Amino acid sequence: MASKKCKCGKSACSNCSQLKLVFLLKHQFKTTDHNPVWYSFIKEETKSTQALIQYMLNRAKNSPYVGKTNCIIIYHNQTNKQLLKTNI
Repeated sequence: MASKKCKCGKSACSNCSQLKLVFLLKHQFKTTDHNPVWYSFIKEETKSTQALIQYMLNRAKNSPYVGKTNCIIIYHNQTNKQLLKTNI
């Protein structure tokens, strides 16, 4: 069974998670210079990449950022390759 935490001791992190999701916020909703970023949960990473992407999209649809984004982009966290760009 896969560990529920990464080598850093977190359930999701910028070093160990397979995917990252970036919310590209509309200008009027930005409060900092950075867009919010979510990482895939380590415990979910036994699933296929497509299943992980769907899981992250479902999480995003329930986020406080719905209606405040221009789009979201999902990247492979280790290679920075863009896997998906969509609206929520």
